[in-house]
Amino acid sequence: MIFGICASPVRLPRSPRYVDKIRLHLAGQLHSDYTDNLGKGFDGMWLKAAGVTHDKMVEVVKNCITDGEVCDWIRQNVKRPPPKKPPIATRC
Repeated sequence: MIFGICASPVRLPRSPRYVDKIRLHLAGQLHSDYTDNLGKGFDGMWLKAAGVTHDKMVEVVKNCITDGEVCDWIRQNVKRPPPKKPPIATRC
């Protein structure tokens, strides 16, 4: 999984599970309970937040050997959420 090295810094915590499901789907091993909703539901919310299409993510995962390569692509290509402002008390 890429959670520790990628998802947290990019603030898109759904990406590791989604990448795992894509890898299983490409290998023909994704359980049928998940195939109809791949790229939808929480995955779809992640895609929308990231500004990436499901087809693009499948292409990226298909062409990357390691999770680190997927992580690098995510860091370079996804939309990042706006930085959160610190609480007022710490801004003074």
